[in-house]
Amino acid sequence: MSISFDQLRTLAQIETLEPATLERFVSWLYARDGYEVLGTTRTGGDGVDLLVSNGGRQILVQCKHGRTPIGQPAVRDIYAAMHAVQAAEAHLVATAAITSAAQDWAGGKPITLVDGTSLEVWVNRVPAAPTAAYTPAPQPTPTAVPQPAPAPAEEGTPWLGLLIGAGLALVVICALLAGGTYWYFDLGAPPATPALQAPTPVGQDTTPTADASQPQPVATVTPRGGTSTADAAPVAVRLSTPPTLDGRLDEWADVPSVTSSQRVYAIASWNGTADLTAVWRLGWDDQNLYVAVAVQDDTHVQTQTGNQTFKGDSLEMQFDTDRAGDIGRNTLSADDWQIVLSPGNFTSLPPEAFRFHANDSGQMRDATGHSIQLAAVRQPDGYTIEVAIPWADLALTPSAGLVLGLNLNANDNDTSGAAVQEVMMSNNINRTFSNPTTWGTLELR
Repeated sequence: MSISFDQLRTLAQIETLEPATLERFVSWLYARDGYEVLGTTRTGGDGVDLLVSNGGRQILVQCKHGRTPIGQPAVRDIYAAMHAVQAAEAHLVATAAITSAAQDWAGGKPITLVDGTSLEVWVNRVPAAPTAAYTPAPQPTPTAVPQPAPAPAEEGTPWLGLLIGAGLALVVICALLAGGTYWYFDLGAPPATPALQAPTPVGQDTTPTADASQPQPVATVTPRGGTSTADAAPVAVRLSTPPTLDGRLDEWADVPSVTSSQRVYAIASWNGTADLTAVWRLGWDDQNLYVAVAVQDDTHVQTQTGNQTFKGDSLEMQFDTDRAGDIGRNTLSADDWQIVLSPGNFTSLPPEAFRFHANDSGQMRDATGHSIQLAAVRQPDGYTIEVAIPWADLALTPSAGLVLGLNLNANDNDTSGAAVQEVMMSNNINRTFSNPTTWGTLELR
């Protein structure tokens, strides 16, 4: 029995693929997202599995099949292989988890890491292209990319010589490693590349840039002191008086801010317009965590409710309420929560919050029945929102000095009438949804 690639929707389905078929499937994903697929090769599972091009920028792709967590050595190997074939980037796509040590080592290098959970998100959140059939059985070594990918280079083209050269270079590298010598390559120039949910869309730089053509933020967006740094650890200050939940942020002027300005996800059809920034302020008392956010966004689209609000303009917060308990693991567990905040559409859809709760199987599930309150106000260049999250809804008792895991994200949808998460901006460029140890922290002061 044969099934088309675009019928694969879950990680469990993808895990049933043979290693060679997984490579063909990943090749199909890249082609679907607009990459030029140059060819595939087999090098014993630790070299070049796939070569793709993003606007002339050559990318080496390695696929890892199985459930054993991917460690630092695998990332070192793909980095060495990237230099051996003189590629500009390396992407590691795995069905398993990727260890925090591997992610840390990849930081600052042109390496994109896609773990099993992120692979599942990539498959489901990008519109599917025409089908490419396969038979889930052991396949012969592929020498060409399956349809509907662009045709790979034919025999006799310069790519064949390049791949042969890559293999020889890898042999030399392996020999050096066996002899106790490790060569560390430092490119210096490339920007830091995070572990992403999916490879960056074709034609897009990985570094977010300001769009001067967009309107400036409203007054409430201006960070305290004129500065607000992405990747800075947010803090929540103790409030003597609870804020009035009216969506107007005048009461928050003296509270420190943090900005979600790092792009960590985008679909292939995104037009590249950098028009979304969110500035967050947080406070607390014994009953609630209070959140005030000023969002700058030139086009407001929200058509969804409930657990689908992430497919429109919205905000996301991921909480890890037991960071110490996550030492030694890099998957979701029952102490992890996600809250999605929708401002509504300012006409027929009111503001709403939706809560998710993780389980010890690493799955984030719906958690209805919360008592979160919020209010939102449309602004000339976006919207402002105020939220009160009861600590009871996070199964937590607050205290001064408490440090939580926290990640702050903003979703953008600029396609009128559509329901799609086109872009996600975060305060933490290294965040990986499935790994709470990458979410950053929140201190209660």
